[in-house]
Amino acid sequence: MKQPTVLQVLIKADQLLATPSRWIKGRLAQRELHAPTRYCMLGAIYAASDKLTPEVRLELIDECCKALVDHYEADVPCEEYARHSLAAFNDAPRRTFEEVKAAFRTAIDERKA
Repeated sequence: MKQPTVLQVLIKADQLLATPSRWIKGRLAQRELHAPTRYCMLGAIYAASDKLTPEVRLELIDECCKALVDHYEADVPCEEYARHSLAAFNDAPRRTFEEVKAAFRTAIDERKA
């Protein structure tokens, strides 16, 4: 089975965050009865890569996070791991859904170029 690329995982994660009602802060995911699962940015990346082996999955998740973090490093405290910075970006008190989607669009567009 061919492993997905960073671009493919970013696109799938972006699709999981299709509407503001599918986005959440403060946790990776939230499942509700009779409603779609809600995700933070990192949770969507985890969900988009859930079929991979642990070693491959963690490396791909880190690459996806780095692709997203590269666009707003000055906006959040610099952390040792991109996953922590991505969570800080997602959970920032004034963060908007539009900013989250813009980060995904920019990272996806750069990977397509």
